[in-house]
Amino acid sequence: MKIKAIYIYLTLIIVALVTLISISSSSTEVKETKTIPDDEVHNSLNSAAMEKPSSNNVNSAFLEKMKQMQKEISDNPSDTVKIKEYADLLLAAHKEKEAVQYYEKILSIDSNRIDILKSLSIIEFENGKYKAAKEKISKLLLLEPNNPETIYNMGVIEVKIGDIEAAKKQWSDLITNHPNTKMSEIAKQSIQKLSNK
Repeated sequence: MKIKAIYIYLTLIIVALVTLISISSSSTEVKETKTIPDDEVHNSLNSAAMEKPSSNNVNSAFLEKMKQMQKEISDNPSDTVKIKEYADLLLAAHKEKEAVQYYEKILSIDSNRIDILKSLSIIEFENGKYKAAKEKISKLLLLEPNNPETIYNMGVIEVKIGDIEAAKKQWSDLITNHPNTKMSEIAKQSIQKLSNK
C-alpha cells in the first residue's frame, strides 16, 4: 500500500500547526501571583499588612521623632509652632484625642489662632459635635468675617444642627457679598439642594 505524498504533507502541516498553537499559547500565558515578592523591599509589608499598627510595627524613626518632639515641647512649653507640629503628627497617627489636647493648649496661649480653630472645628464636625464646631466657626467669623470658606462652613453646620433658614441666610449673604468666588457657586448649589428637599 502506497501512501500518497499529499497525505504525508497534510499530516505534517496539521502536526506543525498543533505544535505551533500549543507553543504560542503556553508562552503567552501569564502566571498570576497573589503573593508579595520575598525581597528586602517587600518583607516589611508582609507582616505589616496583617497586623494593626502598634509599637512593634511602627517605623522606629517615627517613634524617635515623636519622642524628640515631646522633649522639645517639655523644654519649651510655649513654643506653639512645635506644639502644632506635634499635634498634627498625632492627628496623622490617628491619636485624635491627644492631638485635640495639644490644639487646645495652643489656644490657651493664643486664642486667636485661625489655623487651630479651623483644625478643631473640622475635628469636632467630623465627630458630630456640631455645636462645638459652631463655636469655633463663630470665633473664626469674628477673626475673618470676609472669608467665604468660613461663611460657607457656618451654613453647613447650621444644616447639621437643623436650622435650615440660618444656613440659607449664611449662603445667601455669601452669594451677595462674594459673588465671583468658588464658594459662592457651591453655596448656590447647596441652597438649590435644600430647596429641592
